[in-house]
Amino acid sequence: EVPSRLNPEQRRKLEEFAALCGEENTPMRKSFFDRAKEFFK
Repeated sequence: EVPSRLNPEQRRKLEEFAALCGEENTPMRKSFFDRAKEFFK
């Protein structure tokens, strides 16, 4: 969960942290169609 009410400093820090983490740290969520394709394999 990401907080929705941040003051400007908190927002800047969160954006800096996200930039350091990069794309590899985003949760892997599969779409309905991805799950359906796996089911029918």
